[in-house]
Amino acid sequence: MVIIHSRAGQLANRLFHFSHFIGNSLEHDYKLIYPYFDDYKTFFEATEKNNFPSKKISIQFTGNHLLNTILRKVINRAQAKYDQNKDFFFNKIEFHSIKEYDQKDIEFDLNNEDFIKHAKKSILFTEGWLYRDRKNILKHQSAIKKIFTPKASYLQEVERIENLCSQKGTCIIGVHIRRGDYQTFNSGLWYYPDQLYAEKMRDLERQLAKKNIQCVFYICSNEELNLTHYSEFNIVVEPSHFIVDLYMLARCNYIIGAPSTYSAWASFHGNVPLFHIMTPESEININDFSIKII
Repeated sequence: MVIIHSRAGQLANRLFHFSHFIGNSLEHDYKLIYPYFDDYKTFFEATEKNNFPSKKISIQFTGNHLLNTILRKVINRAQAKYDQNKDFFFNKIEFHSIKEYDQKDIEFDLNNEDFIKHAKKSILFTEGWLYRDRKNILKHQSAIKKIFTPKASYLQEVERIENLCSQKGTCIIGVHIRRGDYQTFNSGLWYYPDQLYAEKMRDLERQLAKKNIQCVFYICSNEELNLTHYSEFNIVVEPSHFIVDLYMLARCNYIIGAPSTYSAWASFHGNVPLFHIMTPESEININDFSIKII
């Protein structure tokens, strides 16, 4: 059994983190518990009802929220004791940490033979962000996409916006303008001004116009935007819930935006080619778009 023992950032980080483990669990047939999805579980039918394609996957230890909270605290104390005296646990409970991998920005392959062996014979608590199974997240992509398909109320709004975009153009370009915490994150490296997004949109529009493709830009952001910067473009901007924005991006034909797991999840879930603007000098080229998996 594998129990995830680390909170991996916000929504899209947890979606990817959980999904790599789901793909690995489905492939190797071990029990998996991801107890750090409570903040977002009500957005998806599968997680709200704790109803997964395999009965071996769950987001809770028990059906009681308070007891789950208590158990997480007990696990924290158990880990401290484990670090002091591993023999206390009789080789049935183990803690697996990849802090060194995270610090060096190196991925740990979940298909590691030793990891799979312990996942099947022990209660294995994992700690770290860069656990990855790039092979099986793709192999089991359809099951993962089904798990993380939003509830009908969100999808209805997505479909309304998609129809609105389709009336304005034949090619929907999703523009994810990430602001908010990006003002300070990574020293503000990816906190791009509106003028830069407009420049990239202009370049992409010109390239597609050469193919007689009419663009409409769906723009979403976690900050209120000054739309005068985008007056030259055919745009759709809607005041939407972040789940609606995320899954509307997954319905686009292309996505551009600052590096973010949010736009990457939309790319993965919707099989939408994405271009991350890594630096202000990054040149938009339609041939450089690709499906992202973080």
